[in-house]
Amino acid sequence: MKSNYFIEDWVNTMRDSIKLVYPDIPENELYEMLYNIIDNNIKVPIATLDNNYTKTQREVDVLTLMQWVKDNQFIIAGNGTIFKNHSQQYNPAIHFLMGVKDSRDSIKSAMKKKDQKSYEYAMDDMGQLNEKLIMNSEYGAAGSPITYFFNLYCAVSTTATGQSMISTAMCTFEDFLSDNVKFIDFDDCSKYITNILNEPFNGDMSLVEDKKAHEVFERLKNKFLDYKENYNYPLFSMLLNIDQDNLNRIYYKNNLYEFARQPKVKKLLFKITDEVDLFLDPNKPPKEVIGDLELLWSWMEEFVQYNYPAFNRIGRLTCDERDSIVTIDTDSNMACLSPWVDFMMDEVIKDDQKILNSMRRSYNYTINGKDITIEGEKLLIYKIANTMTYILSQVIGKQLKKFAITSGIPEEYHNRLHMKSEFLFRRMLLTSTKKRYMSKVMLREGTIYEKLDRHYMSLISAMV
Repeated sequence: MKSNYFIEDWVNTMRDSIKLVYPDIPENELYEMLYNIIDNNIKVPIATLDNNYTKTQREVDVLTLMQWVKDNQFIIAGNGTIFKNHSQQYNPAIHFLMGVKDSRDSIKSAMKKKDQKSYEYAMDDMGQLNEKLIMNSEYGAAGSPITYFFNLYCAVSTTATGQSMISTAMCTFEDFLSDNVKFIDFDDCSKYITNILNEPFNGDMSLVEDKKAHEVFERLKNKFLDYKENYNYPLFSMLLNIDQDNLNRIYYKNNLYEFARQPKVKKLLFKITDEVDLFLDPNKPPKEVIGDLELLWSWMEEFVQYNYPAFNRIGRLTCDERDSIVTIDTDSNMACLSPWVDFMMDEVIKDDQKILNSMRRSYNYTINGKDITIEGEKLLIYKIANTMTYILSQVIGKQLKKFAITSGIPEEYHNRLHMKSEFLFRRMLLTSTKKRYMSKVMLREGTIYEKLDRHYMSLISAMV
């Protein structure tokens, strides 16, 4: 069989897994066995390439198609639509959209400095929403046969890529916050282990308590959707052939709370909470804690984040039970941080009288030229929630960069693919219907914005 990156990747993946179970098997025998398995079992389907601009079609086998996309550095969208990249073909639409996006960002930046109850604030809010509608209209035009922009594949690819991104974000947050992206089968588990072992590591092992092979084994067993007894031998054999440092790395991946319970980590979390008074914007942290937040992220990046996309993400979004993402909108994930707040209160702050007493007081601040009084309890919630929100922003930033690379997007456009914290909700009331919820807002993009938001629930609120 001719050389193909997909085949080579499969062979190397299987080689890494098998060598962990059977470390003494000779390399040449192992490779010969794996290539024999491919030759005897692989079935390569035929795909049809359809260019609906030039009205031409071509049939090609899937392996050749995949290699062609990779070699030519094309962009592949969520539904399999293939595009030339930005340096290969000029696309005026993207520059139009980037200009509108920059205009919207400018309006929102000015809006934050104004009184939320003022006419000027309301006009800016309408202005930024209008810019958003203009961007969405370009997408709508691509799906409308009566416009010059019409191309069915472009329209569908936008929807599918958005769905792929939002499901990627959901799995990323579920993984990091609650270790809730389960292994489908043993291949899923072995790939998880070899990914961790093969990635560069610059962490400080003095941060964590050593874990034995049987402890890692029990932890991995609990990550399966359906664990089978015949997994016991290969899984435990793998772990017995892994050194202590790497056992620790596997144990603490996606194990946020166990890592946060380590003494040095708890001490840093307490320091961040204790040393800052006002922490409203996780996108622009106060200068007195930025160094400590960066240190905390560097620890969690090495030990906790598993920066690999889950298999069948869209299916997981639709079917799997979720622990951390309470609801999903078109371009957003709403994460529940109550367990993190409870952990910080119960295990980090505990009986510290200075912080507990501060919750019972109110404090006066001048923000954007306006005097405001904030309750101590809310200040503490801001600090605890925004500490984790800052970390989550780094987590999703890394994952979306990998998404961009995998999709073939050129590096200079990677920063256009990002998520940021927009709202901090005190409470949220959900319904069984998609995009129907009510929420009590505390913060909006780093500004105090206490409001009851009836999201598409005008009928319910009218009845109330």
